[in-house]
Amino acid sequence: MTDEDQRWLEGLTDQDRERAEGMLQNLRAMGCDDPLSWARSEMSEDIAQVARFRFLHRLRPQMIDTWQRDVDGLWPVERAIADGVRREDLVRLARHVAAETVHAVLYHLEDDGMHGPLADRLPFWRLMEVDGAGRPTGRGVGGLFESLADPDDDLDE
Repeated sequence: MTDEDQRWLEGLTDQDRERAEGMLQNLRAMGCDDPLSWARSEMSEDIAQVARFRFLHRLRPQMIDTWQRDVDGLWPVERAIADGVRREDLVRLARHVAAETVHAVLYHLEDDGMHGPLADRLPFWRLMEVDGAGRPTGRGVGGLFESLADPDDDLDE
């Protein structure tokens, strides 16, 4: 923790410091590399950062990295390997497609591309934060596509 971060925590009221420490504990428990920046952003900008992190932190392992093992047994993969394509290249391709798809879905949650008079008359959707009992807090959980790691991270040779 930097001196600036420590000063920020010390400058909070007792109630806000307790809230921040709870967020820090939860973010660390989820494996957050930089819990202070997420907690600080939530408190200073009123962004549902802990909910955003909770949503995002399992996407890569569950929807992208899983393709390191889940290509095995797929007939197109078996055929390509039989034709001389390296398994590693097929895994890289599968992970890249999965990463791009996850990113596109997250972007779609923000903007479905429909604009104009018809869009203004139709219902829309919004991902919302809820508390531990499932009650809406009133804060949206948006901009998820902005915080997802770059789809090409760890996918290059």
